[in-house]
Amino acid sequence: MHRLSILILAIAALLTSAHANGGATLVGNYTSPGGNASLFDPDDFSTLGGGAPTSFDNGFLTFNTTTGRVEFNPMPYGSPTFSGYGSIVTPQSSPQSVALFNFESLNIGENVSINVVGYNPLVISSRTNLRLASNIDITPGMVGGGNLNMAPGFGHPGIQKGVPNGGAGAGHASMGEYGTGFNSGLPFTPTPRPGGSAYNYPSLNAGLFGGSTGGAEPSSVLPGEGGGAIGLIAQDTLTLAANIAVPGGAGQNGFDLFNPSSGGGSAGSVLLAAPDIDLTSTPTIDVQGGYGGSFSGATINSTGNFASFGGKGSDGRVAYIHDTMTVFGNANILGVGGGGNGTLFNGVGNLPQTLIVPEPSRALLLLGGFALALLRRRRAH
Repeated sequence: MHRLSILILAIAALLTSAHANGGATLVGNYTSPGGNASLFDPDDFSTLGGGAPTSFDNGFLTFNTTTGRVEFNPMPYGSPTFSGYGSIVTPQSSPQSVALFNFESLNIGENVSINVVGYNPLVISSRTNLRLASNIDITPGMVGGGNLNMAPGFGHPGIQKGVPNGGAGAGHASMGEYGTGFNSGLPFTPTPRPGGSAYNYPSLNAGLFGGSTGGAEPSSVLPGEGGGAIGLIAQDTLTLAANIAVPGGAGQNGFDLFNPSSGGGSAGSVLLAAPDIDLTSTPTIDVQGGYGGSFSGATINSTGNFASFGGKGSDGRVAYIHDTMTVFGNANILGVGGGGNGTLFNGVGNLPQTLIVPEPSRALLLLGGFALALLRRRRAH
């Protein structure tokens, strides 16, 4: 058989196989649409729920972003009535892996208790519509939030030359607040400890990153941890009718000269991406950085007073990405505007586009017929 004919038949077989299996779940490196590492195309991933519309009402829904497992149970105990595994994905242009849970369509009703555990950021996506009507509240240090081992914008530790400076706040959307302190028994003025650096872009192009850990001198005074990261992506309409909270954790108060107060963690990120984004229920999105701790006291020999003040962590980032500037309503965003130093990106982006592929039988028929015609022509000559 002619080589071109064999190649065409092989392509047709691949098309048939891909359609029969519903598309392979991609794990590992992934090329994100439009070069935005926080965007994922729902058509590139298999769907949970067997490809049927999925609705959760009156129960308990758990996403584990470390194992990639999702479970729903009408009761807080017993076997789940719905369970499955999503994908752990790493965009090629970002070092941050995420846990992605993809559905054909998804409705999370008003009476669902949502629990998100694990250390990867959470992405919930839909090939059609996505509606979230129950709150998601992420504990600092989880779901992509910087903990003691992950801190890309960590604040500097506090103590310096015997001065009980507080730890600095973590950076994210902006630089973290300085950590300060004083000791009136010292002959010099202490230098404040600089806050953590800013990272990522307002549009979240570099990836879906959480917040970072505040600064703390190695002691029993722990820093505030970073807020988590959540992405909601739909190919039709995304409706947010509930609150999302990814705040930074508060720093702890110091308790003596050598255990100064720690800095607050920075808040995380929230991405909403769809052709139409419905915010008419006026949801609240909390991306507030954590406050630093504080402490004041007297030196052991009573020669002076001292105090340590941890810096506040940076507020986080919120991004609306859509293709026709169709955002209906407004969200109440805590940490952006009104004195907050977070960012809000509201603009047109390169959203995933639905790829229309011929039915496998028709593709096989057309390509196979073309291959057969070439073979007959070759034999005729």
